[in-house]
Amino acid sequence: MKTRLLILAASAQPGGRCVAGKSVDDKRWIRPVAGGLDGGVPDARLTLECGAAAQVGDIVEIALLDENPKSDHQTENRLMADSAWKKIGRARYRDLSAFADAVSGPLWRNGESTRLGLNDCVSSPSRPAGSLLFFAARDVIADWETDAPPADAIDRRRARFSLNGEDYLLRLTDLRPPRLFFRECFVCASLTSRYKDGRCHKLAACIIEPGRLT
Repeated sequence: MKTRLLILAASAQPGGRCVAGKSVDDKRWIRPVAGGLDGGVPDARLTLECGAAAQVGDIVEIALLDENPKSDHQTENRLMADSAWKKIGRARYRDLSAFADAVSGPLWRNGESTRLGLNDCVSSPSRPAGSLLFFAARDVIADWETDAPPADAIDRRRARFSLNGEDYLLRLTDLRPPRLFFRECFVCASLTSRYKDGRCHKLAACIIEPGRLT
Protein backbone atom coordinates (compact mmCIF):
# COMPACT_ATOMS: atom_id res chain seq x y z
CA MET A 1 0.00 0.00 0.00
CA LYS A 2 1.49 3.33 -1.06
CA THR A 3 0.80 6.38 1.09
CA ARG A 4 1.53 10.08 0.66
CA LEU A 5 2.95 11.18 4.01
CA LEU A 6 3.69 14.68 5.30
CA ILE A 7 6.62 14.29 7.70
CA LEU A 8 5.88 16.18 10.92
CA ALA A 9 8.68 14.73 13.07
CA ALA A 10 12.03 13.01 12.59
CA SER A 11 13.53 12.62 16.03
CA ALA A 12 16.38 10.72 17.62
CA GLN A 13 15.96 7.28 19.11
CA PRO A 14 18.39 4.40 19.76
CA GLY A 15 19.17 2.51 16.56
CA GLY A 16 17.66 4.98 14.13
CA ARG A 17 15.07 7.72 13.80
CA CYS A 18 11.49 8.00 14.92
CA VAL A 19 9.62 9.38 11.93
CA ALA A 20 5.96 10.34 12.10
CA GLY A 21 3.52 12.26 9.99
CA LYS A 22 0.03 12.44 8.58
CA SER A 23 -1.45 11.07 5.41
CA VAL A 24 -2.02 13.87 2.93
CA ASP A 25 -5.23 12.19 1.79
CA ASP A 26 -7.10 11.62 5.06
CA LYS A 27 -4.94 13.30 7.76
CA ARG A 28 -4.50 10.08 9.75
CA TRP A 29 -1.35 9.61 11.78
CA ILE A 30 1.31 7.17 10.56
CA ARG A 31 4.55 6.18 12.30
CA PRO A 32 6.60 4.02 9.88
CA VAL A 33 8.61 1.37 11.73
CA ALA A 34 11.17 -1.15 10.53
CA GLY A 35 9.93 -3.93 12.80
CA GLY A 36 8.64 -4.54 16.32
CA LEU A 37 7.28 -1.93 18.69
CA ASP A 38 10.46 0.16 18.86
CA GLY A 39 11.73 -0.44 15.34
CA GLY A 40 12.69 3.08 14.34
CA VAL A 41 13.69 4.00 10.79
CA PRO A 42 17.39 3.28 10.09
CA ASP A 43 19.30 6.31 8.82
CA ALA A 44 19.88 4.62 5.46
CA ARG A 45 16.12 4.27 4.90
CA LEU A 46 15.68 8.04 5.13
CA THR A 47 17.58 8.50 1.86
CA LEU A 48 15.10 9.39 -0.88
CA GLU A 49 15.15 8.20 -4.47
CA CYS A 50 16.78 11.51 -5.41
CA GLY A 51 19.67 10.84 -3.01
CA ALA A 52 18.79 13.53 -0.46
CA ALA A 53 17.72 12.78 3.10
CA ALA A 54 14.04 13.08 4.01
CA GLN A 55 13.31 16.21 6.04
CA VAL A 56 10.52 17.51 8.23
CA GLY A 57 8.01 19.17 5.93
CA ASP A 58 8.68 16.84 3.00
CA ILE A 59 5.74 15.04 1.41
CA VAL A 60 6.92 11.56 0.52
CA GLU A 61 5.39 8.53 -1.10
CA ILE A 62 6.15 5.40 0.92
CA ALA A 63 5.06 1.79 0.73
CA LEU A 64 3.58 0.29 3.91
CA LEU A 65 2.61 -3.24 4.81
CA ASP A 66 -0.78 -4.10 6.24
CA GLU A 67 0.82 -5.25 9.49
CA ASN A 68 0.38 -2.95 12.48
CA PRO A 69 2.71 -3.80 15.40
CA LYS A 70 0.52 -2.23 18.07
CA SER A 71 1.47 -1.46 21.60
CA ASP A 72 -1.19 -0.52 24.13
CA HIS A 73 -1.40 3.01 22.75
CA GLN A 74 0.89 3.46 19.71
CA THR A 75 -1.89 2.69 17.28
CA GLU A 76 -0.21 4.69 14.49
CA ASN A 77 2.65 2.23 13.90
CA ARG A 78 2.88 0.74 10.40
CA LEU A 79 5.55 -1.62 9.07
CA MET A 80 7.48 -0.26 6.10
CA ALA A 81 7.93 -2.17 2.88
CA ASP A 82 11.49 -2.62 1.64
CA SER A 83 11.49 0.16 -0.94
CA ALA A 84 12.86 3.67 -1.26
CA TRP A 85 10.85 6.72 -0.27
CA LYS A 86 10.00 9.18 -3.06
CA LYS A 87 9.71 12.91 -2.44
CA ILE A 88 6.69 14.35 -4.21
CA GLY A 89 6.42 17.79 -2.62
CA ARG A 90 7.05 20.03 0.35
CA ALA A 91 4.63 21.73 2.72
CA ARG A 92 4.61 25.42 3.58
CA TYR A 93 4.14 26.70 7.10
CA ARG A 94 0.67 28.01 6.27
CA ASP A 95 -0.34 24.47 5.24
CA LEU A 96 0.22 23.04 8.72
CA SER A 97 -3.01 24.30 10.29
CA ALA A 98 -4.93 21.80 8.18
CA PHE A 99 -2.97 18.98 9.83
CA ALA A 100 -3.21 20.19 13.44
CA ASP A 101 -5.10 18.15 16.03
CA ALA A 102 -7.88 19.69 18.10
CA VAL A 103 -6.29 19.57 21.57
CA SER A 104 -8.76 21.10 24.02
CA GLY A 105 -7.43 19.59 27.25
CA PRO A 106 -4.18 18.08 28.52
CA LEU A 107 -1.64 16.16 26.48
CA TRP A 108 -3.00 12.70 27.19
CA ARG A 109 -3.18 12.91 30.99
CA ASN A 110 -1.32 15.20 33.39
CA GLY A 111 -0.23 14.87 37.00
CA GLU A 112 2.96 12.79 36.70
CA SER A 113 6.47 14.11 36.19
CA THR A 114 10.01 12.80 35.95
CA ARG A 115 12.78 14.32 38.05
CA LEU A 116 13.75 16.78 35.29
CA GLY A 117 10.37 17.27 33.63
CA LEU A 118 6.86 18.56 34.26
CA ASN A 119 3.71 16.71 33.22
CA ASP A 120 5.97 14.56 31.07
CA CYS A 121 4.92 10.98 31.78
CA VAL A 122 1.89 8.71 32.12
CA SER A 123 1.62 5.44 34.05
CA SER A 124 -1.43 4.04 32.27
CA PRO A 125 -2.05 5.53 28.81
CA SER A 126 -5.59 5.46 27.53
CA ARG A 127 -6.53 2.99 24.83
CA PRO A 128 -6.88 3.52 21.91
CA ALA A 129 -6.16 7.23 22.20
CA GLY A 130 -2.98 7.14 20.12
CA SER A 131 0.49 8.43 20.85
CA LEU A 132 0.96 11.45 18.55
CA LEU A 133 -0.39 14.99 18.69
CA PHE A 134 0.36 18.04 16.53
CA PHE A 135 -0.71 21.47 17.73
CA ALA A 136 0.02 25.19 17.53
CA ALA A 137 1.93 26.72 20.43
CA ARG A 138 3.38 30.07 21.41
CA ASP A 139 6.35 31.21 23.50
CA VAL A 140 8.09 27.83 23.52
CA ILE A 141 11.48 27.79 25.26
CA ALA A 142 14.01 25.16 24.17
CA ASP A 143 17.19 24.78 26.18
CA TRP A 144 19.75 22.38 27.62
CA GLU A 145 19.38 20.81 31.05
CA THR A 146 22.93 21.90 31.86
CA ASP A 147 24.97 24.97 30.92
CA ALA A 148 27.65 23.06 29.03
CA PRO A 149 26.28 19.81 27.58
CA PRO A 150 28.32 17.53 25.33
CA ALA A 151 27.75 18.12 21.64
CA ASP A 152 25.83 14.88 21.11
CA ALA A 153 23.62 15.07 24.20
CA ILE A 154 20.31 15.18 22.33
CA ASP A 155 18.54 13.62 25.29
CA ARG A 156 19.60 16.53 27.51
CA ARG A 157 17.43 19.09 25.73
CA ARG A 158 14.04 20.23 27.02
CA ALA A 159 11.07 22.17 25.63
CA ARG A 160 9.01 24.32 27.99
CA PHE A 161 5.57 25.59 26.99
CA SER A 162 1.98 26.06 28.13
CA LEU A 163 -1.10 24.60 26.47
CA ASN A 164 -4.72 25.08 27.53
CA GLY A 165 -3.65 26.49 30.89
CA GLU A 166 -1.24 23.62 31.71
CA ASP A 167 2.56 23.86 31.88
CA TYR A 168 4.89 21.28 30.32
CA LEU A 169 8.61 20.56 30.35
CA LEU A 170 9.27 17.72 27.90
CA ARG A 171 12.43 16.08 26.59
CA LEU A 172 13.20 17.51 23.15
CA THR A 173 14.32 14.94 20.57
CA ASP A 174 14.24 17.09 17.42
CA LEU A 175 17.30 16.24 15.31
CA ARG A 176 18.41 19.80 14.60
CA PRO A 177 20.22 22.11 17.04
CA PRO A 178 17.54 23.99 18.96
CA ARG A 179 16.84 27.66 18.98
CA LEU A 180 16.20 29.09 22.42
CA PHE A 181 12.81 30.68 21.84
CA PHE A 182 9.89 30.22 19.47
CA ARG A 183 7.26 32.95 19.51
CA GLU A 184 5.03 31.05 17.10
CA CYS A 185 5.34 27.39 16.14
CA PHE A 186 3.78 23.96 15.86
CA VAL A 187 4.83 21.14 18.21
CA CYS A 188 4.66 17.43 17.50
CA ALA A 189 4.36 15.55 20.80
CA SER A 190 4.87 11.80 21.12
CA LEU A 191 4.06 9.29 23.85
CA THR A 192 6.76 6.62 24.09
CA SER A 193 6.46 2.93 24.82
CA ARG A 194 7.17 2.06 28.46
CA TYR A 195 10.53 3.10 29.87
CA LYS A 196 12.47 1.33 32.59
CA ASP A 197 10.46 3.23 35.21
CA GLY A 198 7.29 1.55 33.90
CA ARG A 199 5.85 4.79 32.57
CA CYS A 200 5.33 6.20 29.09
CA HIS A 201 7.15 9.49 28.59
CA LYS A 202 5.90 12.50 26.65
CA LEU A 203 8.41 13.90 24.15
CA ALA A 204 8.58 17.08 22.12
CA ALA A 205 9.56 15.23 18.95
CA CYS A 206 9.62 18.29 16.69
CA ILE A 207 9.20 22.06 16.74
CA ILE A 208 8.30 23.76 13.45
CA GLU A 209 8.50 27.54 13.26
CA PRO A 210 7.68 29.66 10.17
CA GLY A 211 11.30 29.84 8.99
CA ARG A 212 11.77 26.07 9.01
CA LEU A 213 9.43 25.49 6.07
CA THR A 214 10.10 27.75 3.14
